Amino acid sequence: MTARSLTARGPAAFSPIAQRQTSGTTRLGAGGKGATVTLRGLSKSFGVKPVLKNVDLHIPAGQFVAVVGKSGCGKSTLLRTILGLEAPTAGDVRVADAAPNVQAARIMFQEPRLLPWARVIDNVVVGVRNKSDKSAARAAAQNALDAAQNALDEVGLGDRGGDWPSALSGGQKQRVALARALVSHPRLLALDEPLGALDALTRIEMQGLVERIWREQGFTAVLVTHDVSEALALADRVVLVEDGAIALDLAVDLPRPRRRGSPELARLEGIILDQLFRTGDRVAAEAPADALQEAYA
Repeated sequence: MTARSLTARGPAAFSPIAQRQTSGTTRLGAGGKGATVTLRGLSKSFGVKPVLKNVDLHIPAGQFVAVVGKSGCGKSTLLRTILGLEAPTAGDVRVADAAPNVQAARIMFQEPRLLPWARVIDNVVVGVRNKSDKSAARAAAQNALDAAQNALDEVGLGDRGGDWPSALSGGQKQRVALARALVSHPRLLALDEPLGALDALTRIEMQGLVERIWREQGFTAVLVTHDVSEALALADRVVLVEDGAIALDLAVDLPRPRRRGSPELARLEGIILDQLFRTGDRVAAEAPADALQEAYA
């Protein structure tokens, strides 16, 4: 399938947007506030099963990109490969704009993954403390605590640092996880469905928090989500993955904060869902009749 690259500017204008560039390596380089991400001919297989197929993608520094797709399409593997948590089978991954001696990328998962035996502020310190600093351990520890407190202030939990994780709500735990991810000022923040388990109102609130901090700090953000409306609310660009390849690359050039339920967002959501459902209809049409009868029996 050939990917479509579209730009949405208000009701009707479209134009190409992706800087698509064409091994088996992941590199972190230096310089800049956000990190550019470039994938060239990226493929990933688990055993004989291909999961990503010759993916080319360029994300400029500071851009917010959402990756959407059905379960099993390869979107989480794509994210993990960008971060170096999975090695490419073929192709090249470059995260080019990370400052020297600073961890370039952090990830936030669907579960907050807090340490239940550590207080809130100590859970955030996990994201910043340099355990190899032997010469100035006390100063380094104090700097880490100060940075953790600042991060908690940023996510609205400045007065909860002494609490245990068990005293927090689900949304508050995810705020702590966000503070932990951002405390070291990463150049790239990966978000692997971090809001999926939250209730609807808390989820909208967290989306606004993530967007605000992204705009203030200027890092590059890559969000994996099943929620098309969430992707359109947050991202500069939505990438649809189908069967391990990019099927649609849609720029969302709408003012922020975006008005939920607006005709513009509804139209863009329709474009993405149409692509998804058309693929499903095509697969169904190509399937043998007896297989369909068995599936719907």
